[in-house]
Amino acid sequence: MIRIRCRYAVSIVIMILSLYSSILPAASMGSSEGHDLDALLARAGETCDLSQEDAVILLASQRVSIGDDGTMKTRVHYVVWIGTGTAIHQYADLRIPWNSAVSRLDVIRLRTWREGMWHPSESEVSETAVVETLPFAVARADDYTAMRETMLLHDGIELPCVIETVYEITEPEGSLIGADGIWIFQQDDRAVMVEFIMETPAGHMPRFVTGKGAPVPVKSVLSDGRVRYVSSVEYVPRLGVPHIDQPEWHAPFLYWSTWKDWQSLADRTAATFEDFLDLGDEIRERLNEGLADELEDVSKVARIASMIDERVRLVRCDPRLMLTEPRQASRTWETGYGHVADRAVLAIALFRAAGMKAQPVYISTVFNTYLWQLPGLSIFDRRLIHVQSGTDGGCLDAWYSPRTGELIRNRYSTGIRMSWLPCSEYVLPTRTEYSKDISDNSFDLTLSIEHDENAGWKGKGYLSAKKLLCPIDRMSGLHDEAASWLQKLAGSVIGEVKVTSYNPYIFNAQAISTGFDFDAENIPEDTFGRVRIYSGVPSGGILDMLPGDLRLYHEHRDSPVVLQDRMSQRILLRIRKNSMKLVHAPEPVSIENAAGIFRLEVRSEGEWLVIERELEIKTPGVQPEEWPMLRALLLEEKDASSRAILLKKK
Repeated sequence: MIRIRCRYAVSIVIMILSLYSSILPAASMGSSEGHDLDALLARAGETCDLSQEDAVILLASQRVSIGDDGTMKTRVHYVVWIGTGTAIHQYADLRIPWNSAVSRLDVIRLRTWREGMWHPSESEVSETAVVETLPFAVARADDYTAMRETMLLHDGIELPCVIETVYEITEPEGSLIGADGIWIFQQDDRAVMVEFIMETPAGHMPRFVTGKGAPVPVKSVLSDGRVRYVSSVEYVPRLGVPHIDQPEWHAPFLYWSTWKDWQSLADRTAATFEDFLDLGDEIRERLNEGLADELEDVSKVARIASMIDERVRLVRCDPRLMLTEPRQASRTWETGYGHVADRAVLAIALFRAAGMKAQPVYISTVFNTYLWQLPGLSIFDRRLIHVQSGTDGGCLDAWYSPRTGELIRNRYSTGIRMSWLPCSEYVLPTRTEYSKDISDNSFDLTLSIEHDENAGWKGKGYLSAKKLLCPIDRMSGLHDEAASWLQKLAGSVIGEVKVTSYNPYIFNAQAISTGFDFDAENIPEDTFGRVRIYSGVPSGGILDMLPGDLRLYHEHRDSPVVLQDRMSQRILLRIRKNSMKLVHAPEPVSIENAAGIFRLEVRSEGEWLVIERELEIKTPGVQPEEWPMLRALLLEEKDASSRAILLKKK
């Protein structure tokens, strides 16, 4: 009886509370930074089914404020409705990189809306919610202890809920000479409102470029005389997945710059290299000792690249942490570690000390005519060192990557679409056009094999490769690099081989044409007397040039596929049948669509069985709706079932 009474009592209390809440006005989240949060949440509910979403961004805002003294403040403001645990990790547990040597981080608001109230209150930030740490990468790099990674942890998360995050990074000299940045309006989830705001002193004239449908900033004058520029978009779909390295290739963007011109940016950028190239006598002596046996420029550069990799550990860190000027080259050498900028400075110093010409080059793998109009580093996604022979008539012309340690001789393989040399006389970026003819980036390989009762399987090969697919980086050197790579190439198609000789007709950074002889050492017979030859995927071919975000198991994708250029590939395998009969060969295939061509043909030419595989990709940019067509071509190229050939003695 007592249990029944308690149950009834609880029910009555719930009913009373429900009636009481129904006659009271609903709790309001209020406004933040001039935005009505309740209205944003209501609009989210009107435009999408929240039960089907991990998260919906109610507001995504970035505000850049520039002071009279050059101080730059970047305020980031997010309000997000969270519906699943997946979204908690992305939006409620944040890691904010910043550099305490040149900036300050202020956490302004970090709160959660649930049960009709904010936790904590608007004016508070929980002491346990802000945790200052060091990035793991700098744990053993004492010179980089100014690098910070502050964790912002929202308290009181219960699903569903709304969280708000506001923080500001202040750089006292962030825009003293110039600054630039890029803002992508599409976010990881769909958004109700996304905005970019810039505030500057009167008379200060920042420049903007927008693209892919992003609105031009609207100018207004504030009460204190400062000028505000606002660009905002409502009901923004999520950024296409999988994410690509250059989202501005397809997503609405805004690019801003306060640099006066390319010359002022070049002067500043060049100074960050030229002023920090001191090596000292001891390091120069050790360099000379290490190069004592290297007589050619190519071998000297390769040896220096190896010395950097052996001596200086790469510290991988967020580019936003590298705000300070680089260390002296001698300091990077002495400490044995360095991030990309420090390794770049050291490389320039060592190359020049060895008598080479060396200067930094900034590369963009995307070209945008509008971005070219404004000076700034934000449009570049790669930094290399251009190295040339120090004397006229020298043959060295290469690019060193301080991130990977690679020495690149084929400029096309860098993915270059736009490049900029801040230390050169010509201060404007230069553009590299896409190839107009698909044959400009070609990879043609012919392998002819035959069996001799006494000598076994032997063969001849011929390779012709151009521009993007030219293997100069893998075949050039002072030892057996060419023979070793040809051996790897032929082996990737027919199995283990040994190259016995080769004869190049053309051998330069844009094209290679060479013949070669080889022994096929591992084509055994099975217990039924059959010979199995498996035609594999060629090393260095088109499949090796595909971007990292391309995954063939994705049936659909929302983002484009951005390739380095148009490409063609032709693999011709010729097998002399002699006294052997064909047991099994791949079925012919022919596909031609808007993305390209794939053909597989099997035919007889006298005593020869010929298997020809052809793959062409017609466009460097494949839109999401064209992805199934490109995928169909690549799946056929990778299909293992279409590669086996069985022969049997008659």
